[in-house]
Amino acid sequence: MSHPALASLEDTLWDFVAGEDCPTFFVHGNGLLLQEAFLSALTIAHPLFGRTCFRIDQEYAEAWKPIVERFDLASKQSLVTFELAPLQEEEIRDTILLTDQALSEKTMAVPKAIIRLDEGEQEEETEEEMDEDYRATVAFMSLYGKGIEGFTLPQPPYHVFPRDWHYLGPSRNMGAYGVLEDELRRGLEKDDGTLCPQESHEAILKALRGEPISGPAFYHALRSCYRSPCLLRDMASYQHDTWELRTLAYHRDPTSKTSMLVPYPFLLQTELKKMEGLSDEDAFGMDILYSDFLIPLLHLRSLLS
Repeated sequence: MSHPALASLEDTLWDFVAGEDCPTFFVHGNGLLLQEAFLSALTIAHPLFGRTCFRIDQEYAEAWKPIVERFDLASKQSLVTFELAPLQEEEIRDTILLTDQALSEKTMAVPKAIIRLDEGEQEEETEEEMDEDYRATVAFMSLYGKGIEGFTLPQPPYHVFPRDWHYLGPSRNMGAYGVLEDELRRGLEKDDGTLCPQESHEAILKALRGEPISGPAFYHALRSCYRSPCLLRDMASYQHDTWELRTLAYHRDPTSKTSMLVPYPFLLQTELKKMEGLSDEDAFGMDILYSDFLIPLLHLRSLLS
């Protein structure tokens, strides 16, 4: 199901909290649609803003306890903060209020914004709409299980949705986001090691443009980014944060991913140690790091068009 308020939340979040260091949501109620809104806000807010707080109405503490506990790993990594608080003026002031309950006029006047989830407003998503959201991800993940010769960016160049801005990392407002995009465009134009290591620049540009490049050459270029501080690795780091939150929110068995639900620097350290001294051909079969680079590369491709 889709809901107009959920679409508004994802597409206009910056309008609600532009410039804030730590936006705060207040969750009032416990319906299934409200839980969906909570998960949606949680999985996009950290990558956009870096720090996010969710206050849960203490009246519904027991109902929300299992959901909050699901994100214990994310809390320990400071990807999200949870608090219990009463529905009082001082607690909801300047928050984004997510609710499925009726509100008094006094309450409605206090929050910065109110996202009201009315069960009657939801709409059935068509198969085409659902496919559009996930087509690129499915195409990228289909690279797993293939040999290194087949390693390439899927074609055609898929559309990048506004919600994918967060792969740039915390930018807090449109102005800061514009600065980050300008840095990426300059990095694409200049082979100076800013976007990626100089040794990788030509190969990555070829892959982004859809020019002929072998799988081993593309993988070697990407693998060289793992150890080199650069904008592309920064994007991969925030993509990893997003993947962690989405896994904890939506995966049927997130415990099966526990070894990967760790801060990105720790993941790099662990995985690089496993591949140390291996050729590209031998490393490729056990490499899980390149998945965090794929959707950022999709965004970079859109900047070239």
